[in-house]
Amino acid sequence: MEENEDGVELEVTGVSPQGMGTAKKGVELYDVRGAVPGDLVEAKPVGVRGGRKDAIVIRRISESVSRTEPRCEHFGVCGGCQWQDVVYADQLKLKRDMVVECFRAAGIGDVEITEILGAEDVFYYRNKMDFSFGWSRAGELSLGLYEGAIQDGETVSDNPKHHAPPVFNLQKCWLQSEASNLIVAAVRESLSDTGLGPYNPSGRTGTLRSLVVRDIKETGDVLVNLNVARKIHAAGVAEAATRACADVKGLVQSVNRKRSRNAVPRLQETVFGQDRIVEQILGLEVQLSATSFAQVNSRQAERLYRHVLHEARLIGSERILDLYCGAGTMSLLLAKQAASVTGVEVVEEAVQDARRNAERNGILNSKFVCKDVLDFFRGKVPEVDVVTVNPPRAGIYRAVLNAICRMEVERIVYVSCNAKTLARDLVGFKRKGYRVGHVQLVDLFPHTHHCEAVVSITRGRS
Repeated sequence: MEENEDGVELEVTGVSPQGMGTAKKGVELYDVRGAVPGDLVEAKPVGVRGGRKDAIVIRRISESVSRTEPRCEHFGVCGGCQWQDVVYADQLKLKRDMVVECFRAAGIGDVEITEILGAEDVFYYRNKMDFSFGWSRAGELSLGLYEGAIQDGETVSDNPKHHAPPVFNLQKCWLQSEASNLIVAAVRESLSDTGLGPYNPSGRTGTLRSLVVRDIKETGDVLVNLNVARKIHAAGVAEAATRACADVKGLVQSVNRKRSRNAVPRLQETVFGQDRIVEQILGLEVQLSATSFAQVNSRQAERLYRHVLHEARLIGSERILDLYCGAGTMSLLLAKQAASVTGVEVVEEAVQDARRNAERNGILNSKFVCKDVLDFFRGKVPEVDVVTVNPPRAGIYRAVLNAICRMEVERIVYVSCNAKTLARDLVGFKRKGYRVGHVQLVDLFPHTHHCEAVVSITRGRS
């Protein structure tokens, strides 16, 4: 590899957790914005974070994928759809190759990984978007999305107001719907002359945090959630949202002054209309509140759940333990084909949603426990035949994995959003005498490096 005053020649071999290409030159590690594995690029170093050099592509010397013109005007500024300039078929190949490499690195390269189930809709596929209030690079109030970590040779620390990434005013996002674009523009305008500023959790200053828009693809129904640090008079925001989109069924104001924007709100009030909308998932009526957890790509989620049901191999007599069950959608789908399901989830609001949806659908053979999964295993654990798990990106704690194995169930179905921790956990199951079946990949996030995986784990070594 060669380096000159303009840039350095890098062979990109991996992908960072932020979706940037990764490369190594000598002892130096690089995160390269605009590159994917297999690219040979000339890149310009623009900063250092966490012992790794940030770089941007000056030119591509050779490419591993076919490129296309990105549809979004914010591409290259937004930190979201980093692969929108890659032909979708090549995106799918890259995702599968990344999973294969994670498994190879973990020493389980012999596990079969099937072709990924790609999405039919690669634009306007999300049912929920979280739009941020913040400062632009010019120091102006903005409502839109965060800029990427590297832009025009600058890093997030260059933000003039505080050490959060700059927010750009969104004109049009291709991920959710035209309705959400109209709502964002209307709400931004309605708040522009109020004197309210974005909330800074470090200094506990400002008010506005985010605007969450949730929509139902089949019906067009929309629910809007305005997140603030202190309660405001939000009738004008509701009027602006409904004027922009007649399908808005309700607007909720959520008050949260904690550091994390995802913390449970201290107060929620319905400013206009209803506080929930209903979505159909494989015949299940799922009632969603402003803060409910649900898979953001409903159509691909149905394909994911179908495969989970297939791998569970249910005949109607099984007792199922569903760990990290969230709002219980997968639990309730399983319950319709099993004798009983016990769902375990640490987030109280998600458990309440699960119980409401069980009652709404008349599913009486389900039970939901609000506990941390590790704490659940410290108590009396019910006898079950099948365990399903859908953990966060960190995967399963070793103590939880060991507790599952001590149950000696015949079948475990693992749903993962992180191939690296999935591979690590599968190694753990294999060491405990379990056999790993094939891995089915499902793409819920076109134009990003993320994908979901489903794998069946059964007792007995292969």
